[in-house]
Amino acid sequence: MPLPTAQLDSTPEETYRALRDRYATERDGLTQRWNGVANQRLLAFAAGAGVIGWGLWRAAPLAIALGVLLLALFVALAVYHHRLGKRRRRAAAMYAINDEAVARIGRDWTALPEPPPVALPPDHPFAADLDLVGRASVLQLIDTTSTPFGFRALTAWLLTPAAPAVVRDRQAAVAALAPAQVADGLARSGASARAGRRKRLQRRAGVVDVARGARDEAEAAVAVLGAGEVARRGPQATRAGRLTDRPQRKDAEGRVGDVPPP
Repeated sequence: MPLPTAQLDSTPEETYRALRDRYATERDGLTQRWNGVANQRLLAFAAGAGVIGWGLWRAAPLAIALGVLLLALFVALAVYHHRLGKRRRRAAAMYAINDEAVARIGRDWTALPEPPPVALPPDHPFAADLDLVGRASVLQLIDTTSTPFGFRALTAWLLTPAAPAVVRDRQAAVAALAPAQVADGLARSGASARAGRRKRLQRRAGVVDVARGARDEAEAAVAVLGAGEVARRGPQATRAGRLTDRPQRKDAEGRVGDVPPP
């Protein structure tokens, strides 16, 4: 997306702020339209189904035809609603990208994603002195990678000196990707990949929490009822052990609290 002519003489922060405000306005307008079309879809479907039902009951072909037209309108609204949703998500993504760029320029570390921990060799010659990794570091400032491979590559580039020819090749590659049309597409793709990765990690963390809870309940059942009783009762033993374990925990806590201080 080419930048407006008025922004060419602006500072980078002013440019990103202007783009952020523009995409915020676009996102909010699309959200209003998206919500309105959602209500229209519901109304068209309900009206079409109702008219067709009434037409079948009354044996009225014209009513049935009108209902079919209303359902066709519902399909058209559904397609339009989907396209509006894509445009709304794009505007929201571009707002987030430009808002994050403003935070990077302003060194607002609390608004920037926390970088993953990086294991540094204890004898690294300059990483600690230059604050290359960790919070409020060079890595947190410039890291917009969306995959573990990209993060590892960026970290390696920061920590490993390169020959001048290699540095010039990297700068040429950055210049080739700098035009707004290319950069916007890469930024949106990266933001989408990061969001998908966060969702996968959250789902994985939820599965781990459920498994850990089930394991704790099973261990409590074995401790309270005994292994033989758990094997005999099966799944009911877990609940019984959980319920039976509560008063014992309270008694244990009370006994610990009754011990006089030394």
